[in-house]
Amino acid sequence: MADAGCSTVAALDLRTGRERWHTPRTPGDLTETFTDMVAVGGGIAVLRDADDMWVIDDDLWTPGTRPMVSGSKALRAFDLRTGAPRWTAAVPEDCVPEQVAAGERQVVAVLACDRTELRLAAFDPADGGQRWTAPLGGRTTPAPDGQVTLLSAEPAVVQTGGTTEGQPGAFLAFGEEGKAVGRIAATGGYGTVQAHTPSLVAVADGRLYLGVESRRREAYRDRVVAFDLANGSQVWLRNVAVAGGLRALDVTDGRVTVLADRGSRHDGLDQLRVLDAATGDEKENTDTGVDVD
Repeated sequence: MADAGCSTVAALDLRTGRERWHTPRTPGDLTETFTDMVAVGGGIAVLRDADDMWVIDDDLWTPGTRPMVSGSKALRAFDLRTGAPRWTAAVPEDCVPEQVAAGERQVVAVLACDRTELRLAAFDPADGGQRWTAPLGGRTTPAPDGQVTLLSAEPAVVQTGGTTEGQPGAFLAFGEEGKAVGRIAATGGYGTVQAHTPSLVAVADGRLYLGVESRRREAYRDRVVAFDLANGSQVWLRNVAVAGGLRALDVTDGRVTVLADRGSRHDGLDQLRVLDAATGDEKENTDTGVDVD
């Protein structure tokens, strides 16, 4: 059916394009806006089944009814190479996973519980046993709405708020026992992070890297700022664009690569700027000669 949602997960060999394995998935037509149906890490693929009953309108929901997929069956892990089932996570019966990320040492999921509360939960990648949970606040709407974005499993990092009035955005980092160890506001002296823009957010080597916008008088300036996730302190700040704005950033192998719009004076052509991830010092500056957007 065209509106039935995704009902199969398949693994493909990147060298040949051939299918390695596939497995059925409980589909849904209301929760498919999230792209992280499958998380990969630590040699496993963690599959998040759908649950339409958790996002339907309040007027159509009857308190006490069970969801289509119970929490104890909605998060499943498979061997990444063979597709062999590994475990089903022990998610509380009143909770359903909405986002999931996997790493070598832990699997992390955002849980919607009782349709009103959001939690962050960590699971053992070996057997799916729950290690810890941490509260993320109340839900303002019944449907997945970008109130929380799961950014990383190791360390566990989420972006919260920033989508509704009176809910200031922030980035939260959690330690191994689920204790919040760092909080970084989405707005500060460094500038403002646009609400839930994953292309301008990266987590690497214990740091959070953000593309932000700063306004002084009538001029806007785009920057990259790095924070230490262990305590939330700012490590460095660099101006990278003035006229056009930032499109994306990537952090790989100690390099922060930023794609910036040079503005109308340069026909909107984009520029790649490479910064040292440790210090923010510029390493390269290349005009792409194209408008990537």
